[in-house]
Amino acid sequence: MTLNEYKKNLKNKVINYRADIKIPSNVTFGVEIEYENAVKDNISYFLKEIEYYYPKFTGWINEVEPDISEYNKHGDIINGEISSPILKNDLKTWKELKLVLELLKRNGAITTEKCGGHVNIGAQIFDGNSNYFRNFILLWILYNKEIYIFSSGEYSKVRSDLNSVIKMTASLFKKNIGSILNSSDNFIYYLSNILNIIPNKSYDIHLSDIVSTKYRPNNVIEFRVPNGTLKEEIWQNYINFFVKFILACKKDLDIEKILYKIKNDEHSLIELSDFVFSDDIDKENFLIQTLKTNKIYKKELPRHLHS
Repeated sequence: MTLNEYKKNLKNKVINYRADIKIPSNVTFGVEIEYENAVKDNISYFLKEIEYYYPKFTGWINEVEPDISEYNKHGDIINGEISSPILKNDLKTWKELKLVLELLKRNGAITTEKCGGHVNIGAQIFDGNSNYFRNFILLWILYNKEIYIFSSGEYSKVRSDLNSVIKMTASLFKKNIGSILNSSDNFIYYLSNILNIIPNKSYDIHLSDIVSTKYRPNNVIEFRVPNGTLKEEIWQNYINFFVKFILACKKDLDIEKILYKIKNDEHSLIELSDFVFSDDIDKENFLIQTLKTNKIYKKELPRHLHS
């Protein structure tokens, strides 16, 4: 099917929030939800209240986010970031995520051009195989433009700090592609050292905590590209795409062909969609969000409240 055919077939369709997105049970992930316009202490209080009534609801932490933190006229800290516990693809995860987002909305929270939506995925997803990680790097370079468009979420464009503050790992990877391809299994350390020269998580992917591709606390790959959102279906779409993008990197690839495509800037949205997804619903949700076939996913990105 062509791009125009997809646009026609998907016109006005919405992304549905699902109880199961069909990812392996050993895959772990987490989210960091930045928000504005709500008193931080109020959000913390209501999170604790939920935990009191639902003891299984644990590990969601509300913190100050320095980049957007401000004070209101009463001296209260407003704006912040909610970090999730380690999550898996199960009903509990999707119920809790929706509950947290509804809590934020009920308390007047919004997302603006300053708010990011970060997705963290446990590095064990690479099965300890450095070739999968190499494939991930090459495909991130190749499809970087399409991934950025998808990461606009419910808005018409990605937030401004991606152009002014956050640096693109694709450019760094491309500059070091020879070393990446020629290095042995320790190239993960090599990449971590490159990224560690820039402090404060300045890149669109944060890798510097990765010391291997095996499971261990905080051993994650953090995707920092997406716009912030309070829509649960967009959050699920973000998680689904980044997890399945990595899973697809386990396929046998023609490396020479990938390098040729990178060199000649040959890539497309449909090609990326076909590569990542085998499920038609996954593919449709990805394209609805990326192609903006419904105006509810093409909103203007609100300005930072005090910019």
